Amino acid sequence: MNTDTDAPPADVIAEHWADLRAAAVPGTRRPRASHIGRHLAAAIAERDRIERLERSTLGRGASPAAANLSAVDVLRTVEQAVLYVEAETRATLGLALYSRPAGNPNTVPAACADLGIYRAWLGHAQNRWIDDTLRPVARQVVAVLGFGDERPLRLLQPCPWCGSVLMMRPVHPLGPHVECTGRRVICRAPSSTWIQGRPMWRWDDLADLGRALDAPPRAAREELVTEAELAGRAPGLTEAERDRLRADLTPDAA
Repeated sequence: MNTDTDAPPADVIAEHWADLRAAAVPGTRRPRASHIGRHLAAAIAERDRIERLERSTLGRGASPAAANLSAVDVLRTVEQAVLYVEAETRATLGLALYSRPAGNPNTVPAACADLGIYRAWLGHAQNRWIDDTLRPVARQVVAVLGFGDERPLRLLQPCPWCGSVLMMRPVHPLGPHVECTGRRVICRAPSSTWIQGRPMWRWDDLADLGRALDAPPRAAREELVTEAELAGRAPGLTEAERDRLRADLTPDAA
């Protein structure tokens, strides 16, 4: 997932565009969207609501209005900025101007892709103007999807496979990801990456998680860890390491 502010802002916008559209239009399915954007947006909105309530309850003054930053507003702002920058760049290069259809899901990614091509034809000053103009809106995209906040974010929906809490970790040594936090139930999620015996979804895997969150909930299954499960989850561990992993994955003896 590209959230590096030193990367070309057009690349950041194009990478997150499908998720921004999904966050802006709840309930809409699109083949290219990862389906995770609106779940993150909903979790961010709930966290903001709770924090405003806590500030008011603790007597820190009137509860402030919600931040004036919504996926719908950012969607509109980004499209306008990208199309403006593309038109100015084509004029600079002496290329014919043409109108892209506003509101089309492919308009912004296509314009960003063309801007990437034009970079090789432009000088340093013009490329810097493009980046300086698009960087503020690229940061808005990152922020509204929850990737600009370093705090872990608890999703409102539980893990579709085991019912445990799902956490978005924007900043982590393994990179930004969503992880299942369940320790006492073997999670059967079909994830390609595991951390301490639990599934995690990197950016490339979030489409699968998003679709599962959109599907009807499935019954949680209480399955204790077995030797076969341990061997499959943690090959090559020492006996002591497997004992510690077992303690994390199974209920405490009581």
